[in-house]
Amino acid sequence: MFIEQLSIRHLRAFTAADMDLDPGINLFVGQNGAGKTSVLEAVHVLATGRSFRAAQLDTIRQHGQTDLTIAARVADRHSTHQLGLRKQPDGLTLRLDAAPADRLSDLARYLAVITLHADSDQLIQGGPQQRRRYLDWWLFHVQPEFFPQWLRYQRLLKQRNAALRKDPSQLPSWDEPLAQAGERVAIFRQQAADELVRHLEGRLTEFRDFPGFAWSLHPGWTRGEALFDQLQRTRMRDREQGFTSQGPHRAELRLQVMGKDAREVLSRGQQKTLAILMLLTLAETCRTQKQEAPIILLDDLAAELDEAHRRHLLHHLTQLGGQILLTALDKDEVSPWLPASTREFVVRDGSVTML
Repeated sequence: MFIEQLSIRHLRAFTAADMDLDPGINLFVGQNGAGKTSVLEAVHVLATGRSFRAAQLDTIRQHGQTDLTIAARVADRHSTHQLGLRKQPDGLTLRLDAAPADRLSDLARYLAVITLHADSDQLIQGGPQQRRRYLDWWLFHVQPEFFPQWLRYQRLLKQRNAALRKDPSQLPSWDEPLAQAGERVAIFRQQAADELVRHLEGRLTEFRDFPGFAWSLHPGWTRGEALFDQLQRTRMRDREQGFTSQGPHRAELRLQVMGKDAREVLSRGQQKTLAILMLLTLAETCRTQKQEAPIILLDDLAAELDEAHRRHLLHHLTQLGGQILLTALDKDEVSPWLPASTREFVVRDGSVTML
């Protein structure tokens, strides 16, 4: 899949920006603060509903404006779709092919995006949610049966939590369906973890920084015990706390090096390298499963990686054959490892110009 056209309105420095993108590599060059990262941010927001630079979308809307709009024409091997997102103070409006869309997942299905940026090491350093999201991204895009089960579990979890706080007599009617949905989600995640680590371990052999690397997926309740039984056992504690303490919403993918927590033994640079290799594995296995590469967003590689690691990463990403959008302060930071067909853009003063 790839983005043919991208349109941005009222995002940070951009009042209006429109660009035709190459299905291969697109390089955005500009000074710090010119807005080159905002191009990548726009694509990330359209694909996920979140910014990788800000907690709230309201904070990235251009000062003095009431709405933020991002639209893209996206193509794959079979079809072309028009995706749109509009953020106003009173909420979010989504559109797919000129019709209203109910969920962000309706857009994400046509826009698989992997983003590498300054805080990508949060995949290692951050909390369990970061790594749950890692597994769930892969499952959403390669395993169609996963997302309906995940949605069902989230809905049942919300209802059980409401019963814990307001009407505990309803709990027996929620425990069994919640446990069934939760165990299905856990099975999907374990399958994803097994598939991804098999490929990741092969990639790690190219480096010396991760001896004895392993990961294990804790399902979110006592391993080997039925989730239904665990919910029964913890019901009183859950009532006191007002939320469900057991289930796949508490799952954790634990990363270890030589039997120790990777966060404790790896340097910041090593954590960043490991995170990038995990994301590269995500892209490669997605490409293998779907016969189509995800869109890769790379923000300011020179600031994050030395020359050897830049060369290694760009070599493997270009081998995927998919669309890449990357930023650089100077094109010489990355151009030695990019093909001659790379489409170059200059970002300056809130405008984007193709060279």
